Amino acid sequence: MNCCYRSGRMGLIASIAAAFATLSIAWVATSNDSYAPKAVAEDVISGSWVGVAESDAFPEDLELWVTLEMGEDGSVEGIFGTPDGDAPFIGHYDADANLLTGEVTPEDANWELELTLDGDELAGPATETNSGLTAEVTLERSE
Repeated sequence: MNCCYRSGRMGLIASIAAAFATLSIAWVATSNDSYAPKAVAEDVISGSWVGVAESDAFPEDLELWVTLEMGEDGSVEGIFGTPDGDAPFIGHYDADANLLTGEVTPEDANWELELTLDGDELAGPATETNSGLTAEVTLERSE
C-alpha cells in the first residue's frame, strides 16, 4: 500500500505541475504587454538642428546648434551648443503629441524645454528653473 500511495502522490504532483504549466502558458499568451516599452514608429528627432533662443532678458538672440539622438523608447540625449559653450540635453519625445520635453543643464543653470515638432521645426518655451527666466526656442533641421 505504501508503494501505491507514493505513485498516487507523485501522479497528483505531476498533474498539478502540468496544470500550472498550462495555466502559465495561457496567461503569457493573453497577458497585456502595456508595461513593455513601446517603440517609436519613426525617428524624427535625431540629427542636427540650428536656431535661436529669444528672451527680453537677453541682449540679443542666443544662437543655438543642437545635436540630438533618439532611442527606440523615445528617450532623447544630445548637446545644445551656444557661443558660450555646450550643455547636455536629456529628454523624451512623445510621438502622439509631437512633443520633445527635457532639460538642458549647463554648469550654472537648468533649462526645461517643451518643444513641439512641426515638419522640420522644433519650437516652444524654455524655462530656467532656478531664476524663472523664460525664453522661446526655435530650431530648424540643418541636415
